[in-house]
Amino acid sequence: MGQIDDLKYARKIRSRKRAARHFFILMILFIIIFTFYLLFEKVKEFDIKTRINDIIISMGSGPGFPVDIAGREPIKFYQAGGMPAILNDSNNYVYNSKGKTILNITHGYNIPIAESKNGKILLYDLGGRKLQIHSLSRQLLEMELDQTIIDADISENGYFAVATSSNDYVGEVSVYNEKGKNTYKWLSAQNIITDISISPKGDYLAVSAINTDKGSEISCLYLFKIDTQTYKKIDFVEEYPLSVRYRKNNELTLITDKSIKSYTNSGRQIGKYEFKNKILSNFYDESINTALVFTEHGKKDEYTVVQLNNKAEVLSENKINKKILDIMIDEKGSCITTEEEIIFIDLTGNEVEKLTVPWVKKSLIIGQQFYYSTHNEIYKLNGLKRVAKQKGVN
Repeated sequence: MGQIDDLKYARKIRSRKRAARHFFILMILFIIIFTFYLLFEKVKEFDIKTRINDIIISMGSGPGFPVDIAGREPIKFYQAGGMPAILNDSNNYVYNSKGKTILNITHGYNIPIAESKNGKILLYDLGGRKLQIHSLSRQLLEMELDQTIIDADISENGYFAVATSSNDYVGEVSVYNEKGKNTYKWLSAQNIITDISISPKGDYLAVSAINTDKGSEISCLYLFKIDTQTYKKIDFVEEYPLSVRYRKNNELTLITDKSIKSYTNSGRQIGKYEFKNKILSNFYDESINTALVFTEHGKKDEYTVVQLNNKAEVLSENKINKKILDIMIDEKGSCITTEEEIIFIDLTGNEVEKLTVPWVKKSLIIGQQFYYSTHNEIYKLNGLKRVAKQKGVN
């Protein structure tokens, strides 16, 4: 029995040594592969180290909500990397779901504008010359341009476009890669640029512009395929272009003071909704659906909320007899912020929840989490009906 026990013990020792060698070899291979991966990613501005740091910094507990915000009225309440972000006249804050401050940018801009895609924040001074791009953990880029900024946009892959004034032309648009290298430029000789949008992959550029011809307003939409430097121009008469925006499926919408139109990236129109005699007072066009807020001539504090799908087809219309301060829409419905109330409607227009919230200014829905802001605080609420339901439309 003693020899058998010794043999079993020896086999266990050999097995352990063999397993240890295999583990050691696998660890060496993992380190080599991971090192090569880091070296490869290091050439990118938004490298793996930044991604890891963004994940780490976004974790951890915070003081919880509400949280105080410095500055005056909030300008924009949006999501950055799946977390609530708020821009005001002095700062841009990002918090995690537990109220921890992830990012606090003191921008010093006269008219600050923020856009966010894929965890990056583009922050620029409208009418100024400064622009910066941040991840959640660090500043990636800062630029001071030669001309004043008219508009800017950032894509999912990190490419960004900037429209500026020009010494020799009416305006110009430049496209940059994620490192800030200029990859494309378009000069507008006649038309005044009103808005721009870059596609999710950074391969298409849309520019809305306007000119006058014999007393008539002539607006146009330019669609550029950046790698081939080809474009298509679509003209409109007596319409002022307000917004152009690409969606995730490379379709885009153009909103004017008279209508909203949907296009493919080749310029084929796939939908149109005309405003007729209604006055557009607000809109939200950052999801697959669009929410429009209208007023009518001579009717004070009487609003109509229209929800549209990606082909500009009407999903619902709702009358709201209160001043609408803010609106947003996602794949489940709209969140309408009025004075001291937040109203949730589904895509069919049914009211699913109403909250009485004194001093509310803006609202934000991120997945199953809902946030709202006053002029100096951000609050978080759970358990909303429209958030709790998971199947179909509320």
